Amino acid sequence: TAGGYILYHFSDGSMRQFTGYAIIFFIALLARLMSSYILSKQYEPHYAVSRERDVGFFEIFKKSQFKNFKNFALYIALLNFGVFIAGPFFTPYMLYELKFNYLQFTIINATAILVKFLFTPVWGKHIDTYGSKKALILAGVMMPIVPVLWFFSQNFWYLVIIQIYNGFVWSGIDTASATYIFDSTLP
Repeated sequence: TAGGYILYHFSDGSMRQFTGYAIIFFIALLARLMSSYILSKQYEPHYAVSRERDVGFFEIFKKSQFKNFKNFALYIALLNFGVFIAGPFFTPYMLYELKFNYLQFTIINATAILVKFLFTPVWGKHIDTYGSKKALILAGVMMPIVPVLWFFSQNFWYLVIIQIYNGFVWSGIDTASATYIFDSTLP
């Protein structure tokens, strides 16, 4: 939201836009440097890697014991392919077609991220109770509804509500995907 606020105040003229983006990237640089410093102070015990259970990339697709993981990898690859093809079109749609300013654009995107953060523990409890596969299926069924909901209104507040739903669904997909990897690859 702070980035949208900065861009909103530096939106008139290409040189002022450049200045707005430069300020944002400088703040990001400072945050990254501070993060690196803090992480360098964190204690990390030595970890010895055992090579006896290594499985190569192509071996996963040859061995039948990894069938669940193969199906999961194909599902996630196709899901992300579709999202990464369609995703970049939302930015110009909001900025040029809907005529949102940078602050509105940032609020819409930040809403989904904030909701993802808030609902991750909810999905985690659901996964603990019902399993990551069922959570992944549930979130996967709910996900295709998100772009369809964008057809019904161009109202800013309606789209914020859609982004709340979007954040909830993607929180489920991300959490279930991460835990499913562990569930499907353990012996």
